[in-house]
Amino acid sequence: MSSILAANKGVAKELVGKLLPTVLSETSGVLFSDILDSSLWKQNAVYYERNRKQMEAKIADRRHFMNFKERALALKFTVHRQLWKEDQLLMPTRRHRARTQKHSETNCILSVGHQK
Repeated sequence: MSSILAANKGVAKELVGKLLPTVLSETSGVLFSDILDSSLWKQNAVYYERNRKQMEAKIADRRHFMNFKERALALKFTVHRQLWKEDQLLMPTRRHRARTQKHSETNCILSVGHQK
């Protein structure tokens, strides 16, 4: 177990030795006592705020569109339901609508002819 820890420490020292010069060169060779002092941190914070505002705007737009879509579908549903109700009310009158005058006269003549 101790040999694994010693090996990890050795590898970690080598990596820090390789990476530290690149980090120092990217940050103008200055190590910061606090991460908030870093120019990269400040730049990332600015990008984060801009992206967060853009994402919030997109989410708000989608939410407004979904609310509009929901209201449109609800309105369509109420219209179709109202038309269906009217159709249901008119259905019995279609089944038993009055016959034309000519048709009722022929029925009357036929029924009189059968009475003997």
